[in-house]
Amino acid sequence: MLAAAFLLCAPASVRAESLIVEYFTLLGPADAWNSRGQRLDELCAIVQQDRANWHRFGNREQGDGGDPFFNTSERRARIAGKCAYDRSYYADAGARIRSGSRHFYVYVRVFGTGDRISRVVIAEGAG
Repeated sequence: MLAAAFLLCAPASVRAESLIVEYFTLLGPADAWNSRGQRLDELCAIVQQDRANWHRFGNREQGDGGDPFFNTSERRARIAGKCAYDRSYYADAGARIRSGSRHFYVYVRVFGTGDRISRVVIAEGAG
């Protein structure tokens, strides 16, 4: 009974948050440069470009996984600033990905309400 009362008092965004989509993908050199040729250093921006490469440009590396959610530029833009990850593991990811010395296989889980993203959780993938 107390738990039900707590949920009723919680903000609607907390009550309704759910897993929107999850996928595995390989982040490689093509993902570390945006569509205008500018280098990307921040992992969240690289994930956003990876989804643009998959959906918009059809530039898919072996190991890239698909998703049914990020098929529009508006949805991909919602990734910005919403990422949570182990910053010690992904420190300087952009430089290492661009150099080709390191590819990152990641597991991405997107949480939110409907098509509104509240957080994007990025973890090391297996493989």
